[in-house]
Amino acid sequence: MAEDLLKGGKRRKGTVGSFPVPQDFSAEGKRFAQFVNDSLQQLRGEKGNKLDSACTFADLIDLGIAEKNPIQSTGGANTLTGNNSKITNILKSTSEEGVDFPTAPTGASASGAFKNIILDWDYPNYRGHSHTEIFVFDTDQYNLLQIEKGRLSPNFLGQTTATVFNHSVGNGVTKRYWIRHVNVNNIAGPVHATNLAGLEASTVKIDTVDFEDLSVTNAKLENLAVDEAKIANLAVTGAKIANATIDTAKISNINGSVINTNTLNANRISTNSLDVKGKAIGATTGHVLAASAHLNDPPNQGGYLYGTSTNTSIWFQTFGLASPYHVDSSNTHNGQNISSDGMIYNLPNLLRVNAQLAFKPDTSGTYILHYSFEFFGSLGAHRTAASITSHSANSSFFDTSITSTNQNSSDFVVGVNSGSQHARSRSYNLSSSVYYVFNTFVFMHDFFTFNTTKPSIRTFISGVNFRKA
Repeated sequence: MAEDLLKGGKRRKGTVGSFPVPQDFSAEGKRFAQFVNDSLQQLRGEKGNKLDSACTFADLIDLGIAEKNPIQSTGGANTLTGNNSKITNILKSTSEEGVDFPTAPTGASASGAFKNIILDWDYPNYRGHSHTEIFVFDTDQYNLLQIEKGRLSPNFLGQTTATVFNHSVGNGVTKRYWIRHVNVNNIAGPVHATNLAGLEASTVKIDTVDFEDLSVTNAKLENLAVDEAKIANLAVTGAKIANATIDTAKISNINGSVINTNTLNANRISTNSLDVKGKAIGATTGHVLAASAHLNDPPNQGGYLYGTSTNTSIWFQTFGLASPYHVDSSNTHNGQNISSDGMIYNLPNLLRVNAQLAFKPDTSGTYILHYSFEFFGSLGAHRTAASITSHSANSSFFDTSITSTNQNSSDFVVGVNSGSQHARSRSYNLSSSVYYVFNTFVFMHDFFTFNTTKPSIRTFISGVNFRKA
């Protein structure tokens, strides 16, 4: 048959001859058209040397070198090409005697185990078997497998001459597999399934029952390997955590929602480590700063007790005449020595400072201080008690000195023939770049000794209500 084809004794099917060259072609066009005619006739074996003619699949099938075979995928659908398809024909393996075309694998299965998936299949019974190729993909999509590239496919997993193959993938992994046989002439046969579906298998996950108690130690866990989603609520109790084993690097965010009521007390907080004022939100209070003082010795701690008399206007005639109210701007009693109730003491131009509180805010804003005053001693019929507040401000240090000019925002509350307690809150607009010293002063008149109790005063600048407004 081959000799007939070469000698021209067997005519091929299809169009023969050449097409006529149009007369209106240019001379160059006619030469090109004639060249195309000659080339086509040469390829079809109609002229020239028969050995220079082209060989088609039909020639190979006619000569018995190839045959139509329904094993080739169309490259997209999960179906096989039938004999009536015009896609592709597969060459028969005839380069070696006794070698068959590979058959589709049978008995193929995939089983998931611990970290590994095991594939197995029946040993093929065709002649000339060489090995089995395995391909893998994450999903059941044969059209994306690129199996036609063979070992050059990015999804080619491996090959083996055995009937079992192990794939290590880790725990909790699902894969799909396709296998096909290859003969000694390196001709590959069809995959294991006529519908091209992959073999699916998943490896198992480790469950709680697979661990013995206390079998997982710190050395077995990578840093940050266990996140919040893997720990059940209330699963980690105090008994599970060794003392001093959780440092700040292991704590992302602690807020009020994760702290049980009444469980965070002073014993849980290191000394000088709690910055309340810097962490407080607006309009909240906290134990931030506090100061107090008690003056209880008029002869030796002068500057707050002004004897006894019937003058109920003495405050307004002296210190209360003008701001700042710790200064006697009338110069009425400056430097006088007063003898009263068996005591001798001096009346200075400046009232004696009682409690002082130093504060430099972390942030600029409105802050509130609470002041409390308590007066002690026997009350006269014309008693007068005045409580005074003021503060100094300095850009570089806390100025605790008291002069007639370095006090700001002076105010007073005075009571004539009234009780012996004063309390008030004051609001300040403070800057974070300034050092402040807040001061309290007291003016007492017509308070005298009762038994052994000397006239005295106790003042507080309360830190409980010191807050960022």
